[in-house]
Amino acid sequence: MKGSVLVIGAGPAGMRAAAELVQQGFKVFLVEEKPTIGGKMAQIDKMYPSDECSTCTILPRMLELTSNPDNITIMAFSEVTGIDGSAGDFTVKVTKKSRYVDTAKCNACTDCFPVCPVGLVPMEFNYGRSVSKAISFYAPFPPRKAIIYPEKCDYLLKGKCGDEDQPPCVKACEAEAIDFNQKPQKVELHVGAVILATGRMEDTKDATEKCGYGRYPNILTALEYERLLSGLGPTGGVVKRDDGKEPQSVAWMVIDSSSSVSFLSAVSEALGTLEKNPEATVSILYENINLQRESYNEFYQAAKDKHINFIQTDYISVTEGEEGNIAITYSQGGKSDNLLNVEMFVLATPLVPGSSTYELADRIGIEMDEAGFFRKKSGEIHPLLTLRDGIFVCGSIQESKGIDDAVVQSCAAAANAAAHLAQERHQETKSPPERELLAVEPEDEPSVAVVVCRCGLNIAGLLDLDELVQYTESLPHVKSVEVTPFGCDGVKIKELLKSKKYNRLVLGACSPRTHESLFQIRAETGGLNRYLVEIVNLRNHCTWVHSKDKTGATSKAKKLMKMGVNRAALLEPLDDIKVPVTSSALVVGGTPSGIACSLKLAQMGFQVHLAESKSSLSNIKNNDSPYVKSLIDELEKYEKVTIHTETKIAGVEGFVGNYKASLVNSNGNVDIGSVVIATNADMKSDAAEGDYEKDLLLSRDDQNLFIGMLGILNPQDFNTEGVFRCGSARSEMGMLEAIIDGEGAASRVAGVISKDELTKSPMVSVVVDENCDGCAYCIEPCPAQALTLIEYILHDGTIKKTVDNNDAICRGCGICMATCPKVGIYVKNFKTDHFNTMIQSLGEVE
Repeated sequence: MKGSVLVIGAGPAGMRAAAELVQQGFKVFLVEEKPTIGGKMAQIDKMYPSDECSTCTILPRMLELTSNPDNITIMAFSEVTGIDGSAGDFTVKVTKKSRYVDTAKCNACTDCFPVCPVGLVPMEFNYGRSVSKAISFYAPFPPRKAIIYPEKCDYLLKGKCGDEDQPPCVKACEAEAIDFNQKPQKVELHVGAVILATGRMEDTKDATEKCGYGRYPNILTALEYERLLSGLGPTGGVVKRDDGKEPQSVAWMVIDSSSSVSFLSAVSEALGTLEKNPEATVSILYENINLQRESYNEFYQAAKDKHINFIQTDYISVTEGEEGNIAITYSQGGKSDNLLNVEMFVLATPLVPGSSTYELADRIGIEMDEAGFFRKKSGEIHPLLTLRDGIFVCGSIQESKGIDDAVVQSCAAAANAAAHLAQERHQETKSPPERELLAVEPEDEPSVAVVVCRCGLNIAGLLDLDELVQYTESLPHVKSVEVTPFGCDGVKIKELLKSKKYNRLVLGACSPRTHESLFQIRAETGGLNRYLVEIVNLRNHCTWVHSKDKTGATSKAKKLMKMGVNRAALLEPLDDIKVPVTSSALVVGGTPSGIACSLKLAQMGFQVHLAESKSSLSNIKNNDSPYVKSLIDELEKYEKVTIHTETKIAGVEGFVGNYKASLVNSNGNVDIGSVVIATNADMKSDAAEGDYEKDLLLSRDDQNLFIGMLGILNPQDFNTEGVFRCGSARSEMGMLEAIIDGEGAASRVAGVISKDELTKSPMVSVVVDENCDGCAYCIEPCPAQALTLIEYILHDGTIKKTVDNNDAICRGCGICMATCPKVGIYVKNFKTDHFNTMIQSLGEVE
């Protein structure tokens, strides 16, 4: 039995499955046929229904994987050629294609690019709508290593490049990374399980035959249009036709009416077009609308208020109009000769498995059916299982779906693989190495390094960076200011910090909400304590909200940079808190989702408490299904599972990894490391022991569903660490979907309770004893109940009242700091002095 897993396909589903498994203690080999990871998500602009920036969302996930080479081996530009053996002990053959660049030596400096004499090479990543040299980056995403295209390279084609014996790219590469003798490399891997996450591609057959794709200019597929919308695309986020004209009228035709993916992609692109050009005219033609969940319907209903012209039709005819425009004749309301003239026409095509997926299926011995899905054993209805035990599927290869659903499935696939290999957990993974950090004392003179991220055109496209850099260089304590294409890749950060000249780091970049932990990791890699980093949100706070005001946005950026630099000068290094983990979980709700979650956790080897208010699990909605009944029967076989029926939940106290829940009408208190809410039913106790929803900071929407964390990649997470939701707690869903949802939640839980200890943030409250007079205003509002009123006797015999904080329980929320009238308590890294100096900075900027 092997303690490692092969994941094939590095789109959002494959990447998430890999990350989940590593969190749970399994080594992962991530194989991707393209030269970079990220899949289709890396190519799109915004994601429905959350309207999040796709690049900003996925890039931290990419860098999370590339930052852990000991436990995740990323094999980009590679293909699986065979899988032999059986579950628990597969032998996998992989061929690593030649990129003629040694990725171990390439440092992404780009010195080789400008000297290459071969240009005008169409970039595949941009669907040929931009060009590069014969040596370039395939995409601006990890692994950011150069690649040489053999069909374009003079040296590979002719044996000579330039006038000298040595090709100019070789001469320019100081790292000596270019290797023209490189051959395809065959690698053999030994893994215990396999996850197939190969994704889908656009099917342009109907687009070509019925809609003029390939015959007329200015007709694009949806993914081609996404590259034009993207700020990292060939036109910097400004939609342009091939003739350079910015279209003022754009129409979409949804060719695939069988799923919601194509329709919602068209809606998202139409909204993105209006965001960039509010005066544009946009239309969406469709035959049927098949919205599969309420959040999708809400997205569509909101779009209807944004001046999008929705046209239902069962017939269109396309011809070329004047000046490269497109003339669309369509039927509607009994008329067949309606005419729509647009300057650009976008086709939302069906998504189908690519030819490489069919080839892979043949190589590994798993048939695909006529719909392009991997076949399962006869009678098997579990969506993620295949004909071969130990090989699972997830994401859009299982069925066309949105990114949020693909993420849930990837977590469920990871849970199934982990359950399969439970006894081998931690056998092949390595602990992260101890980092050697620069010794910094609070009294040391601040020496600030500033890195300003261009973020493609998200920041550089609007701000006057020269003016901003010049101003920032003039600020006190600033010793260096550097501009970098992508601050989150860590290259410039590491370069500055390795000099040991700087004891503070300020990043002018994007939102700390999405990137703070990543930038902190980058700083520690460079040798600086992560809490000596300050992020100035130039993207969200300047360029996004003031996108039409270059002067105003730049002025605001200068103010924010001064505030950030002044705060950074006051930051102090902090040490993380290590806390032990209770290796068990509480699942609230005996629904199909709760049962599936509990069973999968038990199969992983964890202690589980399943609480249900009714007298029997069989009385729950949908539990009368034969499939769910079989799960209940299986669940009852595990000694590590305790089923608490006729039970409600009172209070919950503690923190991630160390919660204590009070079960009413059952066995009293249970110690747990994580909590899963698997029902929207009221499971609160009428007793006075507490309110678990309040204790865990949970809230519900107007449909009585629990509100989760923001972000399309976090569909099952709450803002409270270690607490997750699934099934009817987060959405109405069918029985099989609920089961997958529960298994996905099990993976999220296992990422917490599979560890012996967790690293807890040191940003906890500190009582300033000389200021605190024991008024106790802070105690009752504390959601973690971490504060206690205490008394002690002073040397003169008087009694001193003050407050004591339990660091292990404290969540660092700052409520106590806000309620204190005497500046008697603060949160580490957020002292009152920090805020005072930032406020004072506002009046000092010209």
